[in-house]
Amino acid sequence: MATEIAVKAALDLLLLPTRVKAARFEPLPCGIEGLLRIVSGDREFIDGIADATGRAPEVLHEAAAFFIEQVMLNHESDLYRNLGSSPDASGHELRNRMALLMQWLHPDKGASSARNALAGRVMEAWHTLSNAERRAAYDARLEAARLTIAPVHSTGNRERALERPFAIPNPSKRRRLLSLFRAFMLGDRRSSP
Repeated sequence: MATEIAVKAALDLLLLPTRVKAARFEPLPCGIEGLLRIVSGDREFIDGIADATGRAPEVLHEAAAFFIEQVMLNHESDLYRNLGSSPDASGHELRNRMALLMQWLHPDKGASSARNALAGRVMEAWHTLSNAERRAAYDARLEAARLTIAPVHSTGNRERALERPFAIPNPSKRRRLLSLFRAFMLGDRRSSP
């Protein structure tokens, strides 16, 4: 059941990719290991999920890969999220997740150069979180960062966007933009500058 929640989240994100930005700030759905097993190529598991959801295995793989690339392995994600886990995860769970991700991202599997960069992110997360001292230091930095940054509501980065200064274009740019807009709306392409 938990795997089906993660698969549904991945399929929804594939169908509506405009939600990626918001999904990066939401907690990972339960059953994320199912997505990792799908991208790692666990054929028996994929066939079971395909039967349960009625989706083709290729679609499941594409949705899982898209979710992992865009939500878990985003450059702004913390190391726990890179491994599809949480700070209370055991070392064994972290190792299993790293192994599943590397089965998919390993350069010998013919992964693209973009995926090689993702593999580097996974290995960095594993390197930091596999050692008790490095993990404790990382947890302390993560906690300090959480205390200094005000929480962002589920609406996303709306507060941060409102803080950005808005640059008003100079009058000549405004006139040119207005004439382009007018020409576009009226269908008169000749009047554009």
